[in-house]
Amino acid sequence: TPSLYLLNVGQPGNSGYDICQAIRDLPKTSDAPVVFLTEEASGDELFKIYEAGADDYLTLSLGAAEFLSRIQHAIARRFERNKLKADLSNAFSIAMTAMSSASEVGQILQFLRSSFKCEDYLSLSKEILNTLSSFGLDARVQIRGQQPTVSYSNLGFCTVLEEAVFSTMLNQGRLISFSTHTACNYEHITLIVKNMPREDAELYGRMSDNVALLCEAANERVIALDNEIAIVQQKESFARLVDIVNGALVEINQKLIDSIKVALLEIHQLNLTQQEQILTLPGLTSEQESALK
Repeated sequence: TPSLYLLNVGQPGNSGYDICQAIRDLPKTSDAPVVFLTEEASGDELFKIYEAGADDYLTLSLGAAEFLSRIQHAIARRFERNKLKADLSNAFSIAMTAMSSASEVGQILQFLRSSFKCEDYLSLSKEILNTLSSFGLDARVQIRGQQPTVSYSNLGFCTVLEEAVFSTMLNQGRLISFSTHTACNYEHITLIVKNMPREDAELYGRMSDNVALLCEAANERVIALDNEIAIVQQKESFARLVDIVNGALVEINQKLIDSIKVALLEIHQLNLTQQEQILTLPGLTSEQESALK
């Protein structure tokens, strides 16, 4: 099996998309890295590349170093993906056995409970994907907000191609379906499910509802996380302000004390001067001078 397939979008004969799908359909090559070469990827072209099952795309404008780096990364991901798939398959079997008696609503309720323990976008992404995996769904999730954006899948962080698809999805509406893929958009979160059961209308409808409900709940949790961060930042700002004010008050108090000391010293010096002036008045007897002292 080749280490990598490099396909041209506009190559003569069979299109690169058809060849990519054929590679994915063959068990022997189904997990082989496939990278498309294109002049400039438009939104429609990105959808076709992604839907065909490619791992990445390269434009002709890329420099040699980045071109080679992306190729090497795609090859490295194949070995990593095979290991992760084996681990995921084992974990998925255990999870399905453990949750076989739980209903889909119960799984979403479990997500709601678990989401309150998530303190960042990455941990929340993993909880979302674990819940979708319990439904038998293979998904990608992107979370956007006050923290750095996270794009994640069960295989790890998303590829450059998946990042580009997320960006294209942002303004496509709440629920989008293309081929076996279904995407759900909210303000802070986008979910892309790659294997929705479209052949079963009843199951597909139920899974669509579950995905939308999960997405909405996760979006609310993102808002809560951002609010918690804002509150912490406000507390830190207030604490810094209190420290500044306390420091200023200490400085003012010290200056006041110093000013009082100077004033008292000046008063004392003035008293001494006055006494000396009185003692030097002409006409005083020695007895009068002793009395003044």
